[in-house]
Amino acid sequence: MMKRLSGRLWTTKTRIGLLVAFATIILLLFSWANNFFAQSQLRLTDLFFVSHPVSDTVVIVALDDAAHNAYGRSLAAWSRTVYADLITFLNRAEARVVAFDVLFDQPTDDDAAVVEAIRQARQSDARTRFVMPKVGADQVNTQTPDTPALRFYNTIYPTQAFADAVDYVGYVNAFTDVDSVVRRQISLVENRGEIQLSFDLATYLAYLRIPPAAASQMIQPAADQLTVASINIPVDENGLWQQNYFGAPANANQQTFPVYSALDVINGKVTQGAFDDKIVLVGLMNTTAATDLYPVPSSANGQLMAGVEIHANAIESLLQDSIPSFQPRLEQVIMIVSLALVSSLIYAHLKWYWMLPAAALMTVMVILLASIRFSNNLQFINLFYGALAVIIPLGINLFADIALEIRRSTKAEFLLRSAIEVSSQRMAIDRILPSLAGDIQRVLMTNTGGIWLMGDT
Repeated sequence: MMKRLSGRLWTTKTRIGLLVAFATIILLLFSWANNFFAQSQLRLTDLFFVSHPVSDTVVIVALDDAAHNAYGRSLAAWSRTVYADLITFLNRAEARVVAFDVLFDQPTDDDAAVVEAIRQARQSDARTRFVMPKVGADQVNTQTPDTPALRFYNTIYPTQAFADAVDYVGYVNAFTDVDSVVRRQISLVENRGEIQLSFDLATYLAYLRIPPAAASQMIQPAADQLTVASINIPVDENGLWQQNYFGAPANANQQTFPVYSALDVINGKVTQGAFDDKIVLVGLMNTTAATDLYPVPSSANGQLMAGVEIHANAIESLLQDSIPSFQPRLEQVIMIVSLALVSSLIYAHLKWYWMLPAAALMTVMVILLASIRFSNNLQFINLFYGALAVIIPLGINLFADIALEIRRSTKAEFLLRSAIEVSSQRMAIDRILPSLAGDIQRVLMTNTGGIWLMGDT
């Protein structure tokens, strides 16, 4: 009898576990397929970004408050000879690439000095390469056939004199996710039928000494991947790729990349060795005049990161071939189904006070395995739905276990009352035994049964 009761309880618990798993899977897959809780999913991927060593190749020259106090409170007020002096110093320091994150779209009388400084630097022994930005406007929300790229109807270019003088001109458009955080960068841009490069890819190719005429030969686009030189970049249908972040936004206490004030560089207060064979990014940073500031996933306290520093992290991602990707969609489905099924069956056979430790242990295991996966393959695991696949069955099974305990208690009380009523009656065996047998059958949920007395045959 006890074996039969134990087997029936085990079967009941397993059935409950399977029902809970089925309900959880349907709920989660529906939510996942419709991209519900997109912000929560993205925020949990931010846990993967931790400080990581950089290659000591990228240096930032900041157009900061000190430079603004010396040259003017806005970049438009600066004489372009300031940039000519900066280029001359960086060339003497044998910088490998100088990339300006400043749009020179309006001509001035001092442009000739800048163009001459660029010309001399490109022809020097260092053969310094130069990159300048352009900005796409009027985005067209259709994909380019056979090429993952964004489309812009118009583009704001640097002045023609500058565009002709430098090696590359690349797009610097910033794209934020639904939570306004910058996690992705553009790769290719289609403008009026022509495929062009982003600022980061252009700077990377300039570092590799790839001439602009040969750039198209170094880039091989595919549906979900872009091959640039020797690295493979996972991209979406718009050519956006997930950059890595190697540290939090720079502040007075820590810096991921070396940052020097443009004023100190021009005045010779920085040693030339700081720029030898380096990529030098020039842009607004550490200034109250900066509007080019964005939330980033590596910021733990909400501090914003300057656009030029975001580009530094993107270029470092390319230099280290350290480009994250997201877990494939089929693998996400398998993970959700497996975790929901396993966790539901485990909870179904545990008392409620063991369910909480089991849930905590499984959640820690999911996070640990996701961390190992990211460390080895730079792949983001969908922690949000992985955690829900463990937590939702916990809540349902807790409720079901409590309901089952209440049901068992009610049956036990019923049987006890029945026994008390029987014991208080006169011992009319022929009337008592059928009543007691019926009560026992209801408690054990059986259709047949009987009571035999000693001596019965």
